[in-house]
Amino acid sequence: GRFVRRAIFDTDLFTLAAGNGAHAVRGARVVEVAPESRGCSVVIAGCDGGCNSVRAKIVVDATGRSSWLSRRLGAVRTAHDRLIAIAASFVTSDSVLPNERLLVEAIKCGWAYCAPLGDRTVICFLTDFDLIGPHVKRDLATIFRTRLSDVRHIDLGLLELPIRAASVMPAGTSWLDKSCGDAWLAIGDAAFAGDPLCGGGIATSIQDANWLAECLLEDSSIGPALQKHIDRYRISQRTEFLRDLRYYYGSESRWPTEPFWKRRRFTGP
Repeated sequence: GRFVRRAIFDTDLFTLAAGNGAHAVRGARVVEVAPESRGCSVVIAGCDGGCNSVRAKIVVDATGRSSWLSRRLGAVRTAHDRLIAIAASFVTSDSVLPNERLLVEAIKCGWAYCAPLGDRTVICFLTDFDLIGPHVKRDLATIFRTRLSDVRHIDLGLLELPIRAASVMPAGTSWLDKSCGDAWLAIGDAAFAGDPLCGGGIATSIQDANWLAECLLEDSSIGPALQKHIDRYRISQRTEFLRDLRYYYGSESRWPTEPFWKRRRFTGP
């Protein structure tokens, strides 16, 4: 496995795309999309505050779990669970050095992982939203110290270090009821986002993009046949993922009556 420094990775992808002929624009975002007879019209807001309207034969939704573009075009997102990730980045010091391994540990109310990233260490605590409450962002330090107090492998000394950054984000398994239409398609987490316990998120997204690019090279339009082909692929992807998820969560049996683990005893399609 590899530890990916996401900011560097994203910059490298941007540079690679621009170097291979893509018209890459930094700081831009799509603010409106609408279907047309031969494609879609898209309104793009630049970092200077101005907007430009462009027309595209095919629009690709790579907006992640929000699947903003697909939902604007009529797709509906289904959530399999309410898993959230509470991540904190701790500044390392000479006295408390990060372990050079990725540690994944189950705890009574969820699970956590610890990963070294250069001069900092990231600890991520995953649980269900309702098991934490609506004010999760107000007191992240207390949440980490209380909920992770019974870990056996993650170094509790790290939790006493200064927090460089902290965030709360959705992390559950979810998918679109349809991941393509006549002039659009969703890739990566926008189409299907999985519980990070199964790993491989970035690799899966890249494989996803490569597969869909090959489909479009064979058929430059998204007709009924290609839509059915993509739908079958998504169903197979989801079924396989949920089967693996059921296996991984089923491997933990210490807390069968705890809400988090009880909910996952029957995780599956």
